[in-house]
Amino acid sequence: MREAQGMSKALRFVGTSSLFTVGAATLVVAAYTLRTARKYVGLAEDRMEHLREEQAGLLGFLREERRVSKEESKREREQHLELQQKVEWLNREFKQLQREQGQLAEKFERERARRLEYQQQQTRQEREERARERERRDSEQKIEHLKRELRELREAQQDRKIEQDSSSSVPAGSLESLPKGRELLGEELPSAPRPREAGKTSRPASSPEKKAPAPAKVPPTNKRPRLGVRLPHPDDLAGGGRAPVGRPRSGAQLEVFRKHYDRYLENYRGYVELAEGLYRARDNGEVQPGSFEEREWRGRLRRANDGIERTTSRLDILEEHNPELATDDRISRRAGVARRHSELQRKTGAV
Repeated sequence: MREAQGMSKALRFVGTSSLFTVGAATLVVAAYTLRTARKYVGLAEDRMEHLREEQAGLLGFLREERRVSKEESKREREQHLELQQKVEWLNREFKQLQREQGQLAEKFERERARRLEYQQQQTRQEREERARERERRDSEQKIEHLKRELRELREAQQDRKIEQDSSSSVPAGSLESLPKGRELLGEELPSAPRPREAGKTSRPASSPEKKAPAPAKVPPTNKRPRLGVRLPHPDDLAGGGRAPVGRPRSGAQLEVFRKHYDRYLENYRGYVELAEGLYRARDNGEVQPGSFEEREWRGRLRRANDGIERTTSRLDILEEHNPELATDDRISRRAGVARRHSELQRKTGAV
């Protein structure tokens, strides 16, 4: 019994010690496990705190990125709008430049056409002026030729008449007294004015007067000397082209002077129109200062002014020597042209 009790006590002691050992080991393990768990919990808490901090930083970064992206998108949108506006403005400018280019091209074409027309007009006017001048010279030559022929014919007729009168009035036996008659006629010759050559017409100072050649004398039918003195003929322009007092002019001569006057008046009007066209071309900008066109323009204007002075001087001479040419129609026409010329001089400041 004692052994059984001792065995039971030993078993109880062993069991109790084992229990204590197991409990102690369990406590140690539990303590170590708790410590490890606390350590892991601290690490987890640290990690969580770090994660929260990183999350907060990431959220801030994301917010900053979002803000920056919004600002960039806003700037891009504004830049896109500015680019669109700039493109529209450039398109408008391009269209405006195209329109201006078209207008400049049209203006250039008009200027070129107007310049060509002006050159053609100037060429035509110069050609007409040369033709008028040539016609005037031809008409003057024809007039001079006709006057010489008329004068020669009238002198021949007068010579025949004088010879007929002398042959009928002088008897056959009075030939010895002819020297005395010639001396008497020689004393009376100074009282009768010597006529000028009919070929001398009223010409301006710019054109020299041409002397007509001596008329051809018709030889007398007999050897008797002439007993008459040649008196001035109405067609002779004695006294500077004035008609002799009391001697009317012939219709042919008046007609010649009328044609001459009308031609000079037409030339006067043409020269004034030419001067007006030249000043109009300069006012329109067709003549650039200092260019070849300006020198050509000045030469044409000088020729036009010379033509005006020449025609006015000839018209004055014709009116002075032939008052019957100054009719109302001619005076009104010349006054109209002179008014245009004076207005042109007043506008341009010409002297």
